[in-house]
Amino acid sequence: MTKSFNFTKTALDKLPKAPPGTRVTYYDGGGRDSVHGLTLRVTESGAKSFGLRHRINGKRIRHTIGRFPEMTVAIARAQAKDVMGQMVRGINPSEEKRKARQVKPEDITLREAWENYQADRPDLRESTIKTYNDVMRPVLSGWRDKP
Repeated sequence: MTKSFNFTKTALDKLPKAPPGTRVTYYDGGGRDSVHGLTLRVTESGAKSFGLRHRINGKRIRHTIGRFPEMTVAIARAQAKDVMGQMVRGINPSEEKRKARQVKPEDITLREAWENYQADRPDLRESTIKTYNDVMRPVLSGWRDKP
């Protein structure tokens, strides 16, 4: 059974939770504003997420756009059209998003590494931090802001 209907706020609010251990996918269709490939996935906890399905170079891609009701149907459709434009050009938006999130070690400065180290170690004493800073300042001052 195809679960395709025109997405409206009222219709999406009324959707039931998915059965335990599953997710249910609904498709935007039937209305003049519908976007081909726009989906709404509902989890067993009742969380609802907009997504887009399309093929890129023969491979089926599913890309999450945002959560309902934080994202309205109109915004989801507009975003879906933008993402679909990327997909049509062969760009996988999920891969692009994943690449953007990855921080490469060569992009981190010594100052950022030191700040991250301190944040990850709240148990460091003030005297230890002062000692480290006293050693780093004269010896590594030229390297602090270089990746």
